[in-house]
Amino acid sequence: MSLRVWSHGEVSLWDFGVGQLLVWPGGAIAVDPGDGFARALSRSDQAGALTAVLFTGPGPDRIGGLFALLADQARRPRSWPLRLVHGLVDEGVPALAAASRQVDPAAGALSLEVEPLFDGDGFALVGGHLSGHDVGSLAYRLQLGSLGVVLAGGARPSSRLSRLLDDATVAWLEGKDHRVPAGCARVGP
Repeated sequence: MSLRVWSHGEVSLWDFGVGQLLVWPGGAIAVDPGDGFARALSRSDQAGALTAVLFTGPGPDRIGGLFALLADQARRPRSWPLRLVHGLVDEGVPALAAASRQVDPAAGALSLEVEPLFDGDGFALVGGHLSGHDVGSLAYRLQLGSLGVVLAGGARPSSRLSRLLDDATVAWLEGKDHRVPAGCARVGP
């Protein structure tokens, strides 16, 4: 059902095979929720209201589970809007969010903030700061105090990604060609 791939204190990064989940005290972020992500999340002991959903690219393997995830999140108690963070040129995320509101009355009541993230932009999240960087696809760095978490999805190795990885504690990276600095745990398929 779920595979816990990394933890450090109260911070954990889960891989469901159809997306990832980063959980820390007071917050949780889904990354690239593919088809079946909401079902896998609801069956895990990590199910709960999400802080944000991040997308590293527009492919169906990265956004295919958004409809079901929004329906799931609409049924969970929450007092904050759910942030959907995507690349500036990605039109799939806003389109799917708008369509889900029309199809599912519960999802229509869900408070959403759909935000394109420009290269280098960032904003505060519960307990930390999130920034996004274009490294061939969108990569994110979540800073939780001294803990740096890089979520890079399908990003290709580059000098920009290397700078993003500087002083990181853990990095979720797809592909075998990535190198991480000493002291940084590399997780991923």
